[in-house]
Amino acid sequence: MGDRVTPDPSSSTVPPPASSRIPAVLLCGGRGTRLLDACEDEAEGTIDVEYDEKPLVTVGERPMVDRVLSALIEADSIGSVHAVASPHAPETIEHLEAVGRDDVTDRPEAVGRAEGIDLVVHEGTGEGYVADLRAAIETVGTPALTVVADLPLLRASHVDATVERFWTGPDVATSGSDRSVPRSLSVCVPAGTKRRLGVSVDATLGSDDRGRPLAPTGLNVVGDDGGDDDGNDDGDDGDRDEPGRRWIRDDPALAVNVNRPGDLAVARDRI
Repeated sequence: MGDRVTPDPSSSTVPPPASSRIPAVLLCGGRGTRLLDACEDEAEGTIDVEYDEKPLVTVGERPMVDRVLSALIEADSIGSVHAVASPHAPETIEHLEAVGRDDVTDRPEAVGRAEGIDLVVHEGTGEGYVADLRAAIETVGTPALTVVADLPLLRASHVDATVERFWTGPDVATSGSDRSVPRSLSVCVPAGTKRRLGVSVDATLGSDDRGRPLAPTGLNVVGDDGGDDDGNDDGDDGDRDEPGRRWIRDDPALAVNVNRPGDLAVARDRI
């Protein structure tokens, strides 16, 4: 089956439930040594990093994790947000817990919570992306949207479009007619797009039907197969074979994962 970047059809073999809101898992990772150590050792005085933990590094004067949280909370397709932070990132955990306690009127410049959206903070395993993702999925169940905290240009429209594609994409039929929930969906971008933007390419998800290498965005929906190797782990390099379906989005906002000082510079320039 070839990869397609075409508008979704209006019909689907697996229709979404009456209430299409699903939980979101926000994976905040750990300290982010590839970014923070490089800023300290290689880019002294040129890249301003205010915190010792990557999710709190600012883009457009807001922590990256707050930007991703805003996209999730503003999305019509998300019913709750479960933020998972490493025990190696205590300031991130403290920040998330503070955000969870605040009302939209108290911190309008930070996140703000839409009516009916809960933010639940979980301490991760400390064993990395895959272990944290598996534990979170066991807690929230499937389907669940998953996203990494180093995708600061993410918008609510990206989230809603991904959930819609999960339920109604042209490849849903390949999941099998006996499934009530489709297979997992991995959102990826052409690796060439990342290179043109000047951001790093640290992992690939095979190639499209034209042979172009694809890179993960860190935005996915975990479905019936429970796929857990479809993200953008801060410490993992190399090719991956994702367990479910791919959706190719040639969108610069989804191509900017902040892992290195150059990535941070690009993200700040595009706000």
